[in-house]
Amino acid sequence: MKAVIPIFLIAIVAGVAAFLIVDPLHDRAAAYKSENEAILDQLPPPPVAKEVASTHDPYTEDGIGSLLNRAKGWLLLTVYGVPEAMSADDVIAWYQEQLPSGWTSRVEETANGADPQTGEPRPPIRHLIMTSGVKQAFIDLTDMNPGGGHTYEVAIDHKGAEAQ
Repeated sequence: MKAVIPIFLIAIVAGVAAFLIVDPLHDRAAAYKSENEAILDQLPPPPVAKEVASTHDPYTEDGIGSLLNRAKGWLLLTVYGVPEAMSADDVIAWYQEQLPSGWTSRVEETANGADPQTGEPRPPIRHLIMTSGVKQAFIDLTDMNPGGGHTYEVAIDHKGAEAQ
């Protein structure tokens, strides 16, 4: 009977410890995701855009945190589809016109290689990056180039600048 009591106590202690460790992480995840969603609400898409998909993707800490697979934060990824008549410049202009007070934006371009059939350079890939303090919204316009799917992705992290 004496052996049963220590095993029972160990089980209770382990359960309490698991609750104290896991439950706050769940609350932190929900709060983190809610903060990201609040930013998305501040940056509405153009009226013609339709949401195609939305996910919260965790990213892990470096060092021991990565070994424990502990999420350092969550990235809210939302994909929008737009009509073919809408260009990357139109999307950029929309978000820059709607930019909330206290936010700044910049456009980054990266080379996109050459068309394999004509050898002509492709239009550069454009990204719009919006920041407010450590809050970041990154708009990936890669698929807005000719031949793309006419979708763009908005990635939001309310602690984005801290994560870098």
